[in-house]
Formats: sequence, structure tokens, C-alpha cells
Amino acid sequence: MPAKMLLKLSALFFFNALLSQSVFANTSHNHIKAHAPIGVMGDHMHESGEWMFSYRYMSMSMEGNLQGDNSVSPETIVSSGLPLRVVPIDMTTDMHMLGAMYAPSDKLTLMLMVNYIEKEMDHLTFQDMSGINRLGVFTTETSGIGDTKLGALYSLTSNDNTNDTDNNDNNLNNNNNNINNNNNNNSNNRNINNINNNNNTTNNNSNT
Repeated sequence: MPAKMLLKLSALFFFNALLSQSVFANTSHNHIKAHAPIGVMGDHMHESGEWMFSYRYMSMSMEGNLQGDNSVSPETIVSSGLPLRVVPIDMTTDMHMLGAMYAPSDKLTLMLMVNYIEKEMDHLTFQDMSGINRLGVFTTETSGIGDTKLGALYSLTSNDNTNDTDNNDNNLNNNNNNINNNNNNNSNNRNINNINNNNNTTNNNSNT
């Protein structure tokens, strides 16, 4: 296996393991479970002073050529009457996406996304100015920073879905505590009844 491919696979495995929770955030609240999958952007806001970093990786591979919905061979392309002697045969693209979110206030969250892209394409060369005699294959590569996105989310309402989530969690915990208290009360009542029964038995024995 080429060293470059091995490095990419190692990096992919490392980041997938590292990002099992999808995001890193400095919030003290347990809001991660309220987030959408990491491929969905702009799904949530942050409270004032909170930040979040994210990493996304995408790999794409393409092979062959199409004419409409039909696959065509390189020989067919160079025999089509066009002055083509070089035909692309496959291409791979790796994209690393770094994201950051920061909330200067409860109603405003700023977003930044930076892409780093690596592309590699294999080409097939044909001999002379015409004909279908294959000459050889060569590869071209390019890499660099892609489109940088800067955006913002602004809340038009005062409702906070995150607070609603926390309230629901608190209500659930309160319900669980009430159930436990009821169970404890039932156990105490059973113990009191058992004590009363024992006392009645003792009195009956005394009367006898």
C-alpha cells in the first residue's frame, strides 16, 4: 500500500475515533445530544461566550467516462473526431473541513468553515495525432485551501430549545425521584404494618 494512502487511512481512523461525539464545546451544559448530525450545519445556537470546534472529512472517487447515461471507453472518446489525445480515467478528492462557532451574545452565533482539498487525477495518453494506440498513463495532483465560509445565526425569538431540553431532563429526574419516594413510602408502610401485626400477635399471646 502506498505511503500516502496509508497516511490518509490512518488520519481518517484517528479523527473518526476522536470525533465520536462530533463536536468539542466549552459549554458546561449537556447540550451535545440536542445537536443534529455533524453533516448538518446551522442547526443550533450557543449561549453567550460559548464556542465549538468541529472537523469533517469527505472522500470522493470517480472512475470512467459517461456520454449521457452510457459508459464510453477512452478509445471511443479519441475516435469521436475531436482533437483529444489525453483522456482522464479516474480521480480522487479528499476534503478536510475545519469549523468553528462562537456566540458573542445569546441571540447571535458566528460560524467559520475552512476547507483543505487534495485532488489526484490519472490520465491516459494516446500515440501520434490520431489512432487508438495507447502511449501511457500519467498523474496530476493539486492541493490547497478551498472556499472559506463565514456566516452567522441570529435568533428572532427568546425561546431557547436548549433550556427546554434541560427543563425536560429536570422534569424527568423529578418524576424519577417522586417514583423512588413513593416506593420508599410504600416500603415504610409495609414495615409499619408488619410491626403492628407483630404487636397484635404478642398481645394475643399475652392474653392467652
